[in-house]
Amino acid sequence: NIQEGHFHEGYDDIGYNFLIDFYGNVYEGRGWDYRGAHAHKFNNFSLGINFIGNFQFHRPTRATRKAGKKLIACGVEMGKIQKGYDLNCHRDLGAAGGKDTS
Repeated sequence: NIQEGHFHEGYDDIGYNFLIDFYGNVYEGRGWDYRGAHAHKFNNFSLGINFIGNFQFHRPTRATRKAGKKLIACGVEMGKIQKGYDLNCHRDLGAAGGKDTS
């Protein structure tokens, strides 16, 4: 359970703003208007979208990727994500295996 894992790590709740499952269902974590706790040093100016699963050996499903694109487009349309945004994964920001280590 992601929430229990984050509690165990010392967080007050899920650190991600949104989570997307295998079927493309989007779940709200902290939502659009609350700072995430997902990428140390980047939380103040980023949005954390977690794709639920282990993707070391396979890509997220088409439904998962489509839901991610729709969520980002919605954020841009609502003014929650800037046009021309940068898209990064945990590893791009110094964290490995989905866990923030920076």
